Amino acid sequence: MSVTAIANLGAVASVRGSVVDVRFDGPLPPIYSVLRAGTEN
Repeated sequence: MSVTAIANLGAVASVRGSVVDVRFDGPLPPIYSVLRAGTEN
């Protein structure tokens, strides 16, 4: 199985409990993609 990393950079717009709203400038990442936040990615 091959894994391809695609960097879709976005910005966290809001956090409400377990719901995170993220805005992306480009195309949206596929559903169920891992969201990584912070500087150590």
